Amino acid sequence: MQPHPFASFLLASYHPWIRRLGVRVGRPALTTEVVPVPGIEALPFAVALREDGFLLGCIQAVHLIGVALLAGPVIAFDLRLLGLNKHISVEHLARHLLPLAVAALVLIVPTGLAMFAAHAPDYLANRIFALKMLLFFLGGVLAIVFHTGPYRSVSTWPAHTAPPWPARACAAASLGGWCAVIVCGALLR
Repeated sequence: MQPHPFASFLLASYHPWIRRLGVRVGRPALTTEVVPVPGIEALPFAVALREDGFLLGCIQAVHLIGVALLAGPVIAFDLRLLGLNKHISVEHLARHLLPLAVAALVLIVPTGLAMFAAHAPDYLANRIFALKMLLFFLGGVLAIVFHTGPYRSVSTWPAHTAPPWPARACAAASLGGWCAVIVCGALLR
């Protein structure tokens, strides 16, 4: 898999640290040999996705809708934790936004797995994909840390103020991490 040529040109020209991730002008973002994944690319739905551009486009569209349904609530919640819109209580906002973010995973995970199955060896050899998956995993770990740590005392947080610093630190890391996941996904084209 190769990133979009224009994105590849910009990133490789202006950001040397991105070049270390495997993005190079005129060359694919693959830095190792293609890793064989026996069987997964031969599954009927993987073959159908590779051969039918319309079907792949539909899967990608559903995946992007899921990303929007995850990113929107997460970003809004993180911004509240960082001190924006202090007139809305964190507890009230969480009750409304976080179930939507969790439901978005129902769209993201199966469509992401389907796209992976269609091009598994290419994705496995791509450092940007590896970075995206690492960041996605760390985002999940951070959510667990937040909900089992700082968020447990949400009912004691004073209204109309910023939450305690551990909650704000989790929000800043979450905001940066999920934005990075989206950028990595855009570079995978």
